[in-house]
Amino acid sequence: LFSKRDWLAGAGLALLTVRPHFVILLALPVLISRRKAFAWFVLFAGILTAASVALLGLQGTADFIDILRLSA
Repeated sequence: LFSKRDWLAGAGLALLTVRPHFVILLALPVLISRRKAFAWFVLFAGILTAASVALLGLQGTADFIDILRLSA
C-alpha cells in the first residue's frame, strides 16, 4: 500500500480469503482508505472464486462453505 501498487495489495488480500476472518479485519481499513486496492481485491477474489467453483463444482463449493461454518 505504501508503494502505491494497489493491484498487488488487492491480490495479496484476495489470497488471504482462505482465512475469511483475517480478510474481514484487513479489508475494512483498505475499503475505507484505498478504494482502488479494494476494487482489485474484489476482482482477484472473484477470479479465485470462479476457479474454485470450476475445480470443485457447485456441490463441492457448498460442502466447503458448510465446513467453514462448522469450524467457525
